[in-house]
Amino acid sequence: MKIKKLEVGFFENNCYILINPRTRESVIIDPAAEAKRILGETRETTVRYILITHGHMDHIGALEEVRNHTGAPVGIHERDAHGLKELPDFPLEDGQTLAFGDITLKVLHTPGHSPGGVCFLTGKILFSGDTIFPNGPATQSSRGQMSV
Repeated sequence: MKIKKLEVGFFENNCYILINPRTRESVIIDPAAEAKRILGETRETTVRYILITHGHMDHIGALEEVRNHTGAPVGIHERDAHGLKELPDFPLEDGQTLAFGDITLKVLHTPGHSPGGVCFLTGKILFSGDTIFPNGPATQSSRGQMSV
């Protein structure tokens, strides 16, 4: 799996793009801002899902533009779905698994930061949204791309 981490928007929120190199399918996690940049990073893939860790505005700012352009279904926990402008295509539930090609993401309901907060686990990699917030807001981080 190839993982692209984009720091987007005023708050430099993390948007993750997970790519299955074998099938050229991708998943977008938290399209917070900069839709054109996110779409550019997925242009050579088929976006299978758009997944939202929680419904706060700083994690969904580019959602509608990305959704309209890709046609990909949107998933969010039902307790945070009220934060979206449009209804989600499916609810995310604790223990649910989502596959794109031979890669599987497990949904973990992690309320606290928000009632419907979720994390996504694949192997030993956890995408935590704001559930884990090292050193609080405005932490300096590195930009880049990882391969797993």
